[in-house]
This record gives sequence, C-alpha cells and structure tokens, in this order.
Amino acid sequence: MKQRLLFLLPLAACLSTGYRAQAQGVGIGTTSPDGAAALDVKSTNRGFLPPRMTQSLRAQIPVTNQSAGLLVYQTDGTPGYYYYTGTDWLPLGAQGPTGPQGAQGPAGPSGPQGPQGPAGALAHYGDGSGGTLNVGVGSTLDLTTPAGYNSLAGRQHLQFTNLTISGTLIVPSGTAIHATGTVTISGIITVAAGAQDNGNGPANPGISLAAPGVLAGGVGIGQLAAASFTRAVPAAGGAGERSSSVSSGGEGGGSILIVAGGNVNITAGGGINANGSNGVNPSGTTDIAGGGGGAGGIIVVVAKGSLTVSGALRANGGQGANGLNGNGGAAGAGAGGGGGGGIIHLISTSTPIVTGLTQANGGAAGTDALVANGAASSNQNGMGGGACGGNGGNGGGNLPGLTPTAASGGSVGYVLTSVVPAPENLIH
Repeated sequence: MKQRLLFLLPLAACLSTGYRAQAQGVGIGTTSPDGAAALDVKSTNRGFLPPRMTQSLRAQIPVTNQSAGLLVYQTDGTPGYYYYTGTDWLPLGAQGPTGPQGAQGPAGPSGPQGPQGPAGALAHYGDGSGGTLNVGVGSTLDLTTPAGYNSLAGRQHLQFTNLTISGTLIVPSGTAIHATGTVTISGIITVAAGAQDNGNGPANPGISLAAPGVLAGGVGIGQLAAASFTRAVPAAGGAGERSSSVSSGGEGGGSILIVAGGNVNITAGGGINANGSNGVNPSGTTDIAGGGGGAGGIIVVVAKGSLTVSGALRANGGQGANGLNGNGGAAGAGAGGGGGGGIIHLISTSTPIVTGLTQANGGAAGTDALVANGAASSNQNGMGGGACGGNGGNGGGNLPGLTPTAASGGSVGYVLTSVVPAPENLIH
C-alpha cells in the first residue's frame, strides 16, 4: 500500500502543474497539447532536459534499447547532444568543415581505345618496319631500276631500323630514307640526276629562282631559303640549257634525305654523291653551241644522335659543254656555262664532326670556239648553266655587233650545319 502511494504522488504533482493527457497526445505545461504531437512540452522559464551521461555510460545502453532517433546529452569528451542513427552515435548540430581527402581508391577498368591521334615529329624517323637494310662490300643495289625496286619486297617505304651501306647504293632523286637506329655509310650512295631539259623548251629550274637560257645562267636561292629546305624532291639542282640538236647532258643533281633516330657515321672512303651532270656537245661538221652544266643537287642528313663525316659529301655543279666550230668557218660557237653548286645540310643535336669533304662547288665553263666578231661573222651563243644553291654560269657568245664574251663557271652553293635539340622539327 505504501509503494502505491509513492507512485501516485509524482503523478498528482504533474496534474497539479499542468500535465494533461488526451487521446491525441501528452501535454506538459499545457492543457491543450498539439494534435500532431505525441508529447508537447511548453514553458516560458524552463528548458527540456534529456538524460545526461558520460560517453562510457552512453556505450552501456543495451543494444536492444538503441533505437534510431534515441537522444542523450554527453557530458564529457566533446559534450553535446548525440543521436543514434541505428548504427552510430553522431553529434547533433551544424555540419562542420569538410575533412581531408581520403586515400585514392584502386584504379578502375580501362576504357575503350580512343581515336588515332596525329603523327608527332618523331614520326620522321620512321617505324622501323623494314628491318635492317644492308648493302655489303662489293654489292650494288640500284633502286632506279624495276629489279632494284622489286628487291625491296614490300619495303619501298624505306623505314628501317638500321642502315648499313658498305657497297654501292643508287637511288633516284627525291629519295627519303628513315632509320629508327643508326646509319653507317662506308660505301657510296649515288643519287641519280633529276631535273632535265628536253631541248624544245626552257630547262627545268629545279630548286632555284630562275631557269637558265641562251647565254644567261640560272639564278640560285638565298642561304636562308637553302637552310629551310629539308625535304627530298625529284627535281633539285636546275638543269642546264641545251639546244635542240643536243639530246643529253646538263641534268641537275638529285636530292636525298637521310633521317636517323640514332647516330650517323660516314666513314673514310664512304660518301654520298648528288652532282649535276656535265653538258654534252656531239662532234660533227657544223657549229654547235655548248650546253650548260647541271646544278649540284641537295643532300640533307639528320641525326638525333651524333653525326660524323670522315668520308665525302658532294653536290657539285656539272661542267658546261665545249662550243664546236665544226666547219672551221668564220662563225664559231660559244661554250656552255657551268652549273651552280648544290646544297649540303647537316642537322644534329650536337655539332657534326666533319674531317672529310663537304663540297658544293660550281661547275667549270666549257671551252669556247668563238670567232672574233666581224661584219659577217655570227657565233652561236652558248647555253647557261643550271642553278640551285649557287648561280649557273653564263654561256659564251655575243650579241650582234658586240665583242664575244667567254663562258663562265657556276658559283659555289651552300654547306650548312644546324644544331638543335629536336632535329625532327626541321623536317618539312
């Protein structure tokens, strides 16, 4: 009986201070609790005080009693209100600042391959798919013939890993050879002539500013233009002018480009020749003006590694043909002018070591067969030489009423060196 009285005393106190229980909820401090609330506490001078405990006591709440939403006030550690999420106790309050970034997770699976990008500058060294090209001592590989071309057996793209020329390699003008590795030349590479004159029109100027003509030699390009020209073309050195009665001679020297991702070594006894052809004048019993010599061609050698020239690189102009006074009469014929010198350009990441020959000389003039100008004499005028790096020489002869002028040789071309960290960027 005493225990029941002790229980009823707090309940009576609540009722006397405003406790009101209705079907819709319980009110403390109000006789009309909010209809949407299970418990409505109102006061103007008191607060709501939930259970207070330490962190260790909070951890002792039986698991079966830890329902999501359970609320307590923690008095130690980091004091404050804590609520239970159903799995963890979290502080109740404003969100704090973002924490530090966590450790990187494992790499995900690879995505699909993207489209092929544009070729980079290193593509100039080729892909090496042709393997090694080796022309042995005593052997000749002539790529200007169908048989030589067919011997490449699908490697006509000329992209090799290494290039070793110990014998003789003959290539057409405009040949570009790529190697991902080293290039060693102890034999001879001969570049066939390119630009020509068919005798019925102006001579092919090749890489020059003006073609030659009767008496006048061709006009070569400037030094900066020569340094910027780093590609192989079929017509390099300009052809010398020749008359319709002459069927050959005076072809311009060809061009070759060799690009190596490694070292280039042209040993003593080895070399590359891209010379212009000499003018030709057939014998006979009539007066025939001499044709002009062809200009020297273009040799460009590029090395990502070292570049050594102990052998010889030649891009010389051809000699003009002699004038012919075949009948020994009062009228003669002038000789052809010499071809201008070509262009040699060595490009590497370090200064090329050159102990051999690098020649881009102009060709000599032919010998005139002129007769001193008289009232009845009429010399046939010689033809001008082709141009490239250097100017072509003038043909020998004279205009009516003027004193005959001797044929002249071509002028020297260019031997250039470029040292750059990325030689492939200079290849156009």
